[in-house]
Amino acid sequence: MQRVVLAIVLGVMGLVGAVAATPAFGDSSGTVTATVSASAPCLTVSTTSLTFPTTKFSTASLNGLSSLPSGPTVTNCSGAPANITGSASSATNSGATATWFATAATLGGTTNMCATGGSLLPTNKYALGLRFASDNEPTLTTNTLLKAAVGTTASLPAYELELFMPCTTSDGAGTVMSFQITFTASLP
Repeated sequence: MQRVVLAIVLGVMGLVGAVAATPAFGDSSGTVTATVSASAPCLTVSTTSLTFPTTKFSTASLNGLSSLPSGPTVTNCSGAPANITGSASSATNSGATATWFATAATLGGTTNMCATGGSLLPTNKYALGLRFASDNEPTLTTNTLLKAAVGTTASLPAYELELFMPCTTSDGAGTVMSFQITFTASLP
């Protein structure tokens, strides 16, 4: 009886050994999951409201200019160099009875924006300019206020905002006009 039991045990062990010794077959392909974090444009902008000083409308002989010695702080928080643009919206008063449109303007030397051929003619157009400390003249464009390359975690250099008032025949006299300045970052 012991021989029979021993023979059965040895037989079972032989089968287990034969099964364990057979080669394992793999798949024809394998997949590994990988991830990467892409940098994204990121800005922090100080959101304190801006109030330009009261200013007269522009005339054919004099540009009505209202300025602020410093614009909002704009900082690149993307972790990579970024291009920053700023744009101005149309300006409206509280009753929406007057609208001034942000307009491309040419300024240089003694150019008056309401003189014949001026950028703010005929009516209801204004220009918003930005002047860095190193600029002789502000940058003035339709809705792109500025375009500047800013390094990683850097801020725009100090700048002055200059608002060129519409021509004297424009709407909105005696009212408070409001507009927004939007800053946008993009990765080069």
